[in-house]
Amino acid sequence: MRATKQRNLARNRRIAGFTLIELLVVISIISLLVSLLLPSLSAARDETRRTVCLAMLRSVGTANEMYAGEFPDWYIPQRHYKADGVTTINWYQNSMCRRLLGVADRTGVYDNRWPVDFVCPAAEKAVSAATPEGARVADVCGMNFTGMVYRGPNNCLRGLRANEMSNPGGKLGWTDATDWQVTMIPSVPSHLVDFRHKGRLNVVFYDCHTEVKSPQQLDQGGTTQRALWDVKY
Repeated sequence: MRATKQRNLARNRRIAGFTLIELLVVISIISLLVSLLLPSLSAARDETRRTVCLAMLRSVGTANEMYAGEFPDWYIPQRHYKADGVTTINWYQNSMCRRLLGVADRTGVYDNRWPVDFVCPAAEKAVSAATPEGARVADVCGMNFTGMVYRGPNNCLRGLRANEMSNPGGKLGWTDATDWQVTMIPSVPSHLVDFRHKGRLNVVFYDCHTEVKSPQQLDQGGTTQRALWDVKY
């Protein structure tokens, strides 16, 4: 009787439990599934970041067109001086530009912080360093100023009028960058574009359409893409 009971208990333990080999097989299958899913999840995340960034740039391009409607064909100036001739206002600090984008304009505070929603999510350093006031858009999005010169009374403004550009759809406006301003031939290291989307970057043109570009297609530092960079060319 006792022997029969022991045999039954042993049989029940074998049925209820897993052998070491069975556990290893299950773990191997799970590991394989994870290895197959991770690249897909990473690719989906990168695509989402790129899409959000393109939408942000398109918003800036649209605000630029609306700005030209508010002022007599003047696009958002890359930089201008206040009446004191000393204080500079960069494009991202421009009150009208911020209003058109729905970015709070804190009177008298010419800072470079925009809400995180307006900052490329692939710019992880800027996003992680964001404060309650926002993230430093000046470290993420750069305006192309190739071909622009200072003009107006006392050379107070560096900007462009719509009738000075022959092909808005072929002129680079804003792009992923490490600084608030970029140019074809950088005179300082900070005026660089940023290929943060798997070796490519996003750009918005003066007609508001967006594209994804490779280093060869942009050729910053060279002259093969002057027609793209030089806004007056």
